Amino acid sequence: MTSSRSARAATPILLREPVPTRLERLSTPRNRQKQDTEQGCRALAADDLARAADMTCPLPRARMEHSAATWIARADLLRRVEAGTLRRLEAAVALVEAG
Repeated sequence: MTSSRSARAATPILLREPVPTRLERLSTPRNRQKQDTEQGCRALAADDLARAADMTCPLPRARMEHSAATWIARADLLRRVEAGTLRRLEAAVALVEAG
């Protein structure tokens, strides 16, 4: 099989090395980036709302308000994911302790 952009043979997907994931970055709290935490997302939303308040034109203001709403939705999602993970961990610990 040849690539459509060059004459070299394309590597079939099954033979490629797996792409390293960045999950290790998310597994430890000290390495989390601002957008990967609930508090960081809420801070980004507050920044966007503050910038929207300074804008006089309606379109950029609407874009910043939409961005803030998106950060808030992401923060809520992260909170739900972390709460679900904690519940599953507590259930697993209770199951091991029971027996």
